[in-house]
Amino acid sequence: MMNGKHLAFFNPCLFIVFICFLSFQLQAQEDYPKALKMEREYRINAKIVPELAYATLDTLFGKGMHKKAKWYREEELNAWNFEAKLKYDDNYYSVEFDSLGTVIDIEVKLDWDDIALKRRTAMQKQLKEKFGRYSIEKIQEQWIGDIPFLKYRVLSFDDYDEEDDDPNDDDIRYKDYQHNYELIIIAKENNVHHSFEVILSAKGDILKISKIIEDNIDHLTY
Repeated sequence: MMNGKHLAFFNPCLFIVFICFLSFQLQAQEDYPKALKMEREYRINAKIVPELAYATLDTLFGKGMHKKAKWYREEELNAWNFEAKLKYDDNYYSVEFDSLGTVIDIEVKLDWDDIALKRRTAMQKQLKEKFGRYSIEKIQEQWIGDIPFLKYRVLSFDDYDEEDDDPNDDDIRYKDYQHNYELIIIAKENNVHHSFEVILSAKGDILKISKIIEDNIDHLTY
């Protein structure tokens, strides 16, 4: 029989997450990875952010922009990062950094109609095949690459025409970086509505699906 000391180590919340994870992983296999995403995000004092993150944000968006950004700590199941959120040229950006201040990616908020028709069509086909009926709650364009490229994308974003862009082009935009779309959708799984984060490529192919496990404590949306 377990005594009270042993029982104190049992965490029912983590146990539920573990069971959900097993259930999600045992579903039919596709060509893209699946995961659970339990994220807790809260505002932090900018003084604890690494200087490297400050310098990078100023390089990307202009001198002194790190002072105008709102800084957050983002915690997941087995990792944590820093995130800066800011408005620049009437667009809403979030920039993610690792714990040392190295940039991970940039995301910019979009409307569905901002995406080229050919890409929307490809995305709709993929999402319908996977989820059937769904609703889109949030859309962000995601850029991953070195700092010179990320700066190029930030500065050229308003002049960038997706309709003229071909993801197969062998130019600067597609050599050393990733151009993805991050969608938050609501869809049914086993007759129950859930939130999912879906990462799609510039061609509209699903790269990853994560079921979102809500954590409402200090949770903020942008």
